[in-house]
Amino acid sequence: MASALVRLPPLPPSTEHLRRVERTWALLRPLLGLVTSHWQALEVRGAEHCLRSGPALLLSNHVGILDPLCLMLALGRPVQFMAGEGLFDAPGAGRLARWSGAVPRKKMVADLQSVRQLLAWGRVGGLIGLFPEADRTWDGQTQALVPGIGRLVRTAGLPVLVARLVGVYHQHPRWAARQRRGPVRVELDPPRSFTRQDDPEQIEASLQEALTVDPLERPAGRLRGKELALGLPDALFECPRCGATDRLRAKGDALSCAACRAQWGLDLEHRLSPRGGGEALRVPELLSSLRRRAEGRHLEAGPGEPLLRSARARVLDISEARARPLGEGPVELWPEGLRLPGEPLLPMAELRTFNVYMRRRLQIRAAARSFELVLPPEESALRWQWIGEPARRALG
Repeated sequence: MASALVRLPPLPPSTEHLRRVERTWALLRPLLGLVTSHWQALEVRGAEHCLRSGPALLLSNHVGILDPLCLMLALGRPVQFMAGEGLFDAPGAGRLARWSGAVPRKKMVADLQSVRQLLAWGRVGGLIGLFPEADRTWDGQTQALVPGIGRLVRTAGLPVLVARLVGVYHQHPRWAARQRRGPVRVELDPPRSFTRQDDPEQIEASLQEALTVDPLERPAGRLRGKELALGLPDALFECPRCGATDRLRAKGDALSCAACRAQWGLDLEHRLSPRGGGEALRVPELLSSLRRRAEGRHLEAGPGEPLLRSARARVLDISEARARPLGEGPVELWPEGLRLPGEPLLPMAELRTFNVYMRRRLQIRAAARSFELVLPPEESALRWQWIGEPARRALG
């Protein structure tokens, strides 16, 4: 019998549907809290600032996949978050997203319809939520807020709740293949009010400061985990010792370089300790430094050399709902544009975004089409994003 993937439709914003969401949340909250407690010991600071009812806009930094659920448990009420539309394809997570009133957002585009839907939930009394960094952090540092957040806050005209998630980077960094168990703290600020007379840039600067956290800070409590290094080469694509690209390999709690044979052990505090002795390195600091260097790579490319090259990749056209295979072969990013197997050169001026999906896949949006690159296992998709995005902005 054939089976088809059916995307669950989102719940339309209305007073009746909001009441349904609240009733469902009241039933599911004990179970969801029990399941989440297996991974997170939740601490809440500023619980007195929670708005138990009525409309408001929640803004939070974004670190782990359980962030939305963690925030709802801390606030004690459902939150209508904006979520990637792919979430609604997953049977379990899709139903949970729909039950909470989540609003699907199209990937890699400015989706004004989803913004309107989110604001509509606020108008019927919902607590609507956004992660204004737009994407989860790789190095634990709070990223720059997406442009336009200040204008959106003014347009919403709702009380603004700022929440900071502390300790999530220890509990589940984005690059990690296995989740750890440990304490997480939600810090809530008093509600803020903004008017249409407030300067959007000043609003964004204020929110950026309020959302910033130290990736190495964590609540007191026991951390547990195993196979800590698995997934790290997806993000740390250069050897800290010799600088070789895509030559790091992870096994259990150990990291090694196939080029210079250096070895490190990784602990729960993100320390990379060289085998045989030496100064330990911190993973968040390594990744932050690597990102800064990657952003200038387009300035270092020699004549006649591509900025990036993958020996072989599987390429999909994801412009429509159903992905269409385009073939396999070399993929190259040149100062002039992107070369895909069997496709004409995509000029740099037509490229819009480079974005990593699910740790290992690279999604590229152009003016008229969107593509997904399934790179070889040893190649880092994040390397393409961190080099490709700055190159696109500078050369396009």
